Amino acid sequence: MKSLKKFFKAALITLLALIILWGAAAFSLYKIFYPEKYTDIINKNLTEEINDIYFVLAVIKAESGFDEKAVSEKNAKGLMQITGATAEYVAGILGRTEYDIFSPEDNIEFGIFYLNYLYKKFGNTKTALCAYNAGEGNVKEWLENENFSVDGVTLYRIPFSETEKYVDKILKYYGNYKILY
Repeated sequence: MKSLKKFFKAALITLLALIILWGAAAFSLYKIFYPEKYTDIINKNLTEEINDIYFVLAVIKAESGFDEKAVSEKNAKGLMQITGATAEYVAGILGRTEYDIFSPEDNIEFGIFYLNYLYKKFGNTKTALCAYNAGEGNVKEWLENENFSVDGVTLYRIPFSETEKYVDKILKYYGNYKILY
């Protein structure tokens, strides 16, 4: 009977050790899908409003999957998928006459700057993300429509399913980053 107890105790300890090792391996593997790339560039460009590195990493993951040379169907480019018009707008405000939208430094600087601008304009992260994806004009119209916003500040319904999925994806990625790191 004592040897049977010892066997079960040893088996239980072994099983727990395997579960812990498997969990650690899975956790490490999961980090492959949520990389911490470009953190020095992101940290350098964080603002008072856009101040969480993991939020920016979530945007980059959703926008380009960390592909520096990504180009969308709408011709948005780079890590944070900046359009030509947005790049020109941001460059003008920053007093930049030369930039490379595919350069991680310029792309992340412009992307964070633009997200910060949208956050200040619309007052919250979710609405800023909607504008980043669907455009300021669309979001302004949605906020003026009672079917989408009661107070003219907060969207309780996003009329574009693509934008709704986009916001949900970024918030999911952001939550995963916060858990992993």
